[in-house]
Amino acid sequence: MPDEHPFAAYIKAIGTGPGRSRSLTEEEAFTAARMMLSGRAEPAQIGAFLMLLRYKRETPEELAGFVRAARDLVARPQPTPDVDLDWPSYALGRTRGAPWYVLAALLVAQSGVRVLMHGLAVGEPYAGPTAATLGRLGIAPSRSSEEAARALDSDNFAFLPLGVACAGLQRLLNLRLQLGLRSTANTAARLLNPFGAKAILGGVFHPQYRELHQETAARLGERRLGVIKGGGESERDPAKPCELFVVEQGGTWTEEWPVLLQDNPHLRAASAPRPEGIEELWRGDWDDQRAVASVTGTAAIALRLADRAASPYEADSLARDLWAGRPRNAIKEAIRQH
Repeated sequence: MPDEHPFAAYIKAIGTGPGRSRSLTEEEAFTAARMMLSGRAEPAQIGAFLMLLRYKRETPEELAGFVRAARDLVARPQPTPDVDLDWPSYALGRTRGAPWYVLAALLVAQSGVRVLMHGLAVGEPYAGPTAATLGRLGIAPSRSSEEAARALDSDNFAFLPLGVACAGLQRLLNLRLQLGLRSTANTAARLLNPFGAKAILGGVFHPQYRELHQETAARLGERRLGVIKGGGESERDPAKPCELFVVEQGGTWTEEWPVLLQDNPHLRAASAPRPEGIEELWRGDWDDQRAVASVTGTAAIALRLADRAASPYEADSLARDLWAGRPRNAIKEAIRQH
């Protein structure tokens, strides 16, 4: 009788059936994820494992083990650059307007906060608007971790494609083409924090993932993490109150952020989804109250997490001042004037 594949034990643990299945420990999840990410599990095993884990819902222990395994395989430059804010960006954006969070990230970088944004490159399956929008603004994706480090030094901002940061995790995300569903790999990418930033700004669509992100970040020992609920991206809706789910030094709490605009039909409408609206808004060639409030409101949360403001009120005020005083030339040159 042939020997059973070592990975089979992890599939059995979570998939044996009612009354006999169990969740994995963090160390078991770490080993299983390491085998998948490094190509030591068979494709059929990987698909079975990911879908079983999705069906039962991953625990914070399982997700923490998965993230640790991915972090171990991140290609980091030496020395690893200091990063103030890690900004994962992995949502599709099919039902939303223009990606105003991109301008928020660049506004924060222009103020001196070192921001590493990571996500899917143009051409990758299920890539959202982030990389394409940055490209239109003259900001190219980093082709290596070393290039990302140089961009952080020169611009306080870099976009690092997931395939460059952790090729194994990118391969697992691409399995969605065959499986038809998202998996734990998608959640792990949002918590990858490839350069070990001091803080993470995350966004989720499904409410249950807020607590999962909080509890997992606490297990991972993250210094600070903030998660907001929206369309999956870290973007604040200025027409609604916002809850920021925070982890700091192992403690978790929720911070309440106020409505920035009155709730009316005109302000709730999606603003200028056309691509050129991003540049026009930055230059001041076009103005839209809701779009500006989305940019400054999102930037305020980023500034708060980056420890540039002591309260939501102070952060909102600072973000509005930064927007009013921004250099209105091309964005690439503007962020280099920090």
